[in-house]
Amino acid sequence: MKSNNIEVESLDDTISFLKRDISEKKRQIVVCQKQLTCKKSLEEEINLLQTQLLECKDQNLALEKSLENPDFESRIRKLQGSDPSPEELISKIQQLEVKLGEKEQQLHEKELVYEQEDRLCNALQAKVDRSRQDTLEQAMKANKMKASIKKCTKKVKAVAAELAMVKANAMALQQERQEEELRLDVCRQRLEQGLPPSEDMEQEWLRYLRDEHRRHADQQLRAKMSEDEERQELPSGTITTAEPRPNAYIPLDDPLPLPKPYGALAPYKPSQPGTSMRHIRKPKPRPIEI
Repeated sequence: MKSNNIEVESLDDTISFLKRDISEKKRQIVVCQKQLTCKKSLEEEINLLQTQLLECKDQNLALEKSLENPDFESRIRKLQGSDPSPEELISKIQQLEVKLGEKEQQLHEKELVYEQEDRLCNALQAKVDRSRQDTLEQAMKANKMKASIKKCTKKVKAVAAELAMVKANAMALQQERQEEELRLDVCRQRLEQGLPPSEDMEQEWLRYLRDEHRRHADQQLRAKMSEDEERQELPSGTITTAEPRPNAYIPLDDPLPLPKPYGALAPYKPSQPGTSMRHIRKPKPRPIEI
């Protein structure tokens, strides 16, 4: 029955899961059906856009053909003026050749000037490099000197701080020495008067005496405790805290006061009355009637 119940529970779980899945599928179906209402409008819009695309492509092809056609009237632009004669062209060519020769000569002169300036610049650059190296060395030396100066300054400051601390400590010690000298004079005056040197010393002496007294009392207490332990130790080796019972008595009519053992019938020692005795009233003796 337990296994069947477990199987039934598992089947119930699968049934609930399938029900949820069915509800989800139904929901998806409803959503898809709602989307189908917009399908027709979307298809019409797609067809309209496709026709517009085809029209744009045809217009683009027509524009490309009109652009490539050289006989198209709107593309022709006639130039104004007249063409020069061959003699004019030759004279212009000669003038241009003369100008070209002059320009080449000027260019050659400029190249010479450029080379001379380049040599001067190279020499100056070499000097600058050498001075830069010297400057770098001098800067490195200056940095080293600055670092050494900073280090020395820090050492001087540290020494000055230590000196100030030593001076302060010396002043404090000097003041303490003066106070101790004054205290010593006061102690001497009190000793001459027959008084203790100071209240602190008196308290210290009283404390010492109290400690000595307590130490002596502790020693006596330990000695007493050791004696009690020896007294409470039985012949068998065990230690008891019970009070020792008398096992002998001294007879009154005996001329020699020697203790005699009780024997088997020793007297009974009653225990101390407890706290419950306060609940017990003392009996009142009644008179005897004869």
